Amino acid sequence: MNARLLAGAALVASICAGSAMAGDKAPRLSDAEYVAAARCTAIAEVRGTSDAASWAEAMQEQNRGRDPVVRGMADNARRDVARSARQAEAGSTRATAEIARISATCTETLAKATTAAPAAS
Repeated sequence: MNARLLAGAALVASICAGSAMAGDKAPRLSDAEYVAAARCTAIAEVRGTSDAASWAEAMQEQNRGRDPVVRGMADNARRDVARSARQAEAGSTRATAEIARISATCTETLAKATTAAPAAS
């Protein structure tokens, strides 16, 4: 009985220690959020906005351990949105509407990708 109690306590302690060490990292985005972040990165890069570096850093951090299929989907989405952003800059109304729709969620996505998770107490 005491051995089970000690083993359970050790397990809880190791989980808490792992949570505390991971507390300074940004939360991992879901695959769909990761692809959305890739779209936002493309828009920031084409527009030359000041947060383009933040997007690049967030994507680099979120890329670690990501499934290659999902990374490929994100690369394709990034490429497609970059093309649309360039078309929007050239005056295409369809592309402008598409970029506006995508941009509406970018601030929230960047905040989620870069905010440190609260440390476990």
